[in-house]
Amino acid sequence: MRLAKSCIKLERDKRVLLFNPKNLEIVVMTSDKFYSRLGSSELSELNNCGMLDNEKVAGYDLKEVFPEHITKVYLLFGTDCNISCKYCTVKHNARNYPFQDTMTDETLNNSLKFLFEKNEGISHITLYGGEPMLHRERINQFFDYVESLPVERVPRIDLITNGILTDLELMERMKKWNVLVLISLDGTKQEHDIFRVDGNGKGTYERVVEGIKAYQKAGLRVGISMVLGKHNCRNIRNICTELKRTYNIVSIGLTLPHMEPDIAIDDEFNDFLKYDYKEVLDACQEQGLWFEQGMKRLLSLAEKKYYIYGCPVDSKGCMIRILPDGVVTLCENMGLREMYQLGNVNESDIQISHMMETQQFQQWYRRCTKDYSDCMECSAYGICGMGCPYDAYLQHGTINAIEQRCCYISKQAVSWYLERAIQMADISDENCIKVLDISERKRILVDCPWEKK
Repeated sequence: MRLAKSCIKLERDKRVLLFNPKNLEIVVMTSDKFYSRLGSSELSELNNCGMLDNEKVAGYDLKEVFPEHITKVYLLFGTDCNISCKYCTVKHNARNYPFQDTMTDETLNNSLKFLFEKNEGISHITLYGGEPMLHRERINQFFDYVESLPVERVPRIDLITNGILTDLELMERMKKWNVLVLISLDGTKQEHDIFRVDGNGKGTYERVVEGIKAYQKAGLRVGISMVLGKHNCRNIRNICTELKRTYNIVSIGLTLPHMEPDIAIDDEFNDFLKYDYKEVLDACQEQGLWFEQGMKRLLSLAEKKYYIYGCPVDSKGCMIRILPDGVVTLCENMGLREMYQLGNVNESDIQISHMMETQQFQQWYRRCTKDYSDCMECSAYGICGMGCPYDAYLQHGTINAIEQRCCYISKQAVSWYLERAIQMADISDENCIKVLDISERKRILVDCPWEKK
């Protein structure tokens, strides 16, 4: 019996696991059964799952996974901030490609009309900047509009903030709409204060911690948004333990620093991503933390669904950004802001349906592993997403290239999941061959936070 070229095989404790990245099928069997002569029905079952070399598995059909609606929106109220993080892309881009740095009330009003009067599918809005809490009048204006919507049309709302600025009245409004507050914290004081500093170069850890306590005291759900870099990657287990024990946070977002500015990147960090990224998954699983960037891949794998959109902030479905000057773009990072500009909310004739038909939109959402021969036999073929388009652009001059760090972490995520699968699969019969169904694939993540809190 010969396995398909793309098939991954694991052997552990008298078990064999087979995984085909092309169709995301997983089969577990006993070692004795695998190495003995298989019956025709068993061979047929393996063949049907795409595990044998005479079975051609094409992988995902892009037509089936191409987004039908815009579902997620990032609202950037301004580029200004009350601290000066050394690796801040917004600051870097604003310095090199200056544009209007503060959203007017007219632009915000036009943004909301554009989203809710010209589109039916918005389910998730993230308020960010810069520092959005410097624009509390815009946030209040946003909630004024939200309160005018039918309840069923109110989206999930997140706020990304450094946590230093608080406002009790505004926090009460956020609590009413179950806002998830994502506060930027890079670990303990030792790690955080390396890059997250104020205008005088002083660390901001104590002020951020006070902000976390204030938002939690106000009854808001708090998650942590962390840049994972050379300054904290080797201490990630202790960091997750400390965050959970001290602040009882519900989720963690671990984003990679962009290639420009690159002060959080070096060879040691790349080695961590390539060989030790499973430590991140272990740490989050041990503490029961929802891990956005990891879980979106693992959930797709568990549900046997392809994950092909690699933008780190695009969790599911289709996303746009609205910038302070009203520009609607697929990426706020300069170099891509203009190339992937879809229109401006201040233009009266702007239509979401027209945006999705543009060449820019089609190119962005048709960026996938099927177009690259190097990806065809990769273990992460169906759940990679090719990583951050902006970093691919910085490295290769085009978004239509593979972002190498995504290769590392996607392969590590698949390996982590399959190791758990071969251990947890319910096989009691010594001669059993079992194709894992969706329920069993989900059970593999039973001690991970399944639904985002």
